[in-house]
Amino acid sequence: MHLTSFRFGHATEADYNALALFEQQIRHERTPDDPLMATAFLVNMWQSIPDFVDYRVWALWDAGQIVATGMLHMLLLDTNRNLADLNLAVLPGYRGRGLARRLLREMLPVVIEAERMVIVGTTTQAVAAGELFAQKLGAEARLKTQINQLVLAEIDEQLLQEWLQPNQQLSERFELGMWQGTYPEAELAAIVALYEVMNQQPYDDLDYEPLHFTTEQLRELEQTQLANGMQRWTCYVRERATNALAGYTEIFWHRERPHVVQQGDTGVFEHYRNYGLGRWLKAAMLDYMRRELPMVQVVRTTNANSNAPMLKINQALGFKPYLAQTMWQGSLAQIQHYLDPNK
Repeated sequence: MHLTSFRFGHATEADYNALALFEQQIRHERTPDDPLMATAFLVNMWQSIPDFVDYRVWALWDAGQIVATGMLHMLLLDTNRNLADLNLAVLPGYRGRGLARRLLREMLPVVIEAERMVIVGTTTQAVAAGELFAQKLGAEARLKTQINQLVLAEIDEQLLQEWLQPNQQLSERFELGMWQGTYPEAELAAIVALYEVMNQQPYDDLDYEPLHFTTEQLRELEQTQLANGMQRWTCYVRERATNALAGYTEIFWHRERPHVVQQGDTGVFEHYRNYGLGRWLKAAMLDYMRRELPMVQVVRTTNANSNAPMLKINQALGFKPYLAQTMWQGSLAQIQHYLDPNK
């Protein structure tokens, strides 16, 4: 076997194509009921990484194909400068040969140079090998999440219509709106502030700092989404008297996966909570989706198991568990200890 490494955005066409074939196999193991993602879709995604993300890949090759990868994802923002997201994957037929350990050894100098002392990674219930490896490293399960799925054909129509009709007091105080595609320039500063709502979602025991985006970084995120062919809809609620944004929900759709919508963030400012705005937003987005995206069959969203308010809304709508995930946290010292040949 031989090893190569590259940054996303700076790889060769051959690297991208081989990595896409590998990813298709890994993703099929995790979600076997989903159609394979097209190579062009994956390559476009990898070529559209924002400048404030350092994303690197180490790949082990055998007989002309990639059989194992290590991916290192580091945000270059003002917060979480101590943290690195590290994920290892090995094809089923190549597991148990020490390939993940070999990759980790190659990645370690970059982690040290970047001074990333906190290491996080994600495993799923579908691949038991990932959890076993995290335990070998001495990492701790810090955040339990679940990908939940709503089959639109099974939605509770009566409940949806009830949520779409807020009481008179609520409709007099607030109004709904929709942005398709890029955010309006005049609203950009307010939208950056609105993003801050998501810093209040539970991270349980993860050593994770709040994210703060600038208007320029938000625009950069949009450009990467557009370059990858991703389409976004944002439903927002605004207080009529002050013209202030109170909350929002977003969905993402791609023509390469027309049957699935990915539910993104849903958040309401704390001082506007307990009025039913979250239910109103979610119902309005589902109603819009059914009319404007009739090809969509399912909606998927990721929720922390401890996020009781959002789980209550989703479960009432009919979302059901699809895939359990665990976010693990370890330290640079633990990785060094694991790789120490003398221990």
